Amino acid sequence: TEQILACFLIFIQAAFLNRIFIKNRLSHFNTLLPGMFYILFSSFLPSMQFLSPALIANFLFLVALSELMGTYKKPRASGQIFNVGFFISMAGLVYGPYMFYVVFGFIGLLSLRSFKFVERLQLICGVIAPLLILGSWQYYSKDFSSTFSNILHFNLNNYVLIFTQDLALSITLPVVVFAIIAVLGYNGFTMKKSIQAQKKIDIMFWSMFFALISISILNPVTSTHLSLFALSASGLIAMLFLRLKNDVLQELLHVIMVFGLFVAHFDLLSKWL
Repeated sequence: TEQILACFLIFIQAAFLNRIFIKNRLSHFNTLLPGMFYILFSSFLPSMQFLSPALIANFLFLVALSELMGTYKKPRASGQIFNVGFFISMAGLVYGPYMFYVVFGFIGLLSLRSFKFVERLQLICGVIAPLLILGSWQYYSKDFSSTFSNILHFNLNNYVLIFTQDLALSITLPVVVFAIIAVLGYNGFTMKKSIQAQKKIDIMFWSMFFALISISILNPVTSTHLSLFALSASGLIAMLFLRLKNDVLQELLHVIMVFGLFVAHFDLLSKWL
């Protein structure tokens, strides 16, 4: 049952991600590839397919991302700015590393809108609201001391130590490869795009950057944490995929990815070697 719910949630998030890309015209084409890549990346390891806090928090962050992109060139966007902070904070309460994304919210506003101090206050109010609600409930239930220590608990780690953990190869290798591919394709993403689309694509890059930062400082790093990176990288890889002119090459790469997924799930390499 838990795996079925996880698969359903991944499907909903993939559809939501496609909606964000189509609505904000981040690609020249109306494509469903961002959602497809997100499903592939989220299913890459068997341990990622269960109802984890990271997976639930991803949905809340998608809402925050949609609200953030919706603030572009809106004279009055106080409600949406508040929602950005609110849903990032909610995602952080569900999965602690998302609290780092509060900084992402400030950077996103700075990229999409001119600086206004009152809008920063609105974002901060959105961040504080879930914390106040949760704190009030815990105080009412006379368990205030454990409010944030249990929910926001996660261990920090030195960046170098990520490579010494058991899942280092399975987690860092795909992350590094896809991050390098996305960065190298930046000029192709923004080429012949409107200023609005370019700024929103920058937002996706910032999201990927914060996912990399959160991966590098957590201890232990689990495979479920990879879903944070998958959420940001899927759309960028999809846009790079669309730049391939050869249809046969596109199909071949897709088959290779699906084959890699089967290898990871059924542990075929250990049976062959």
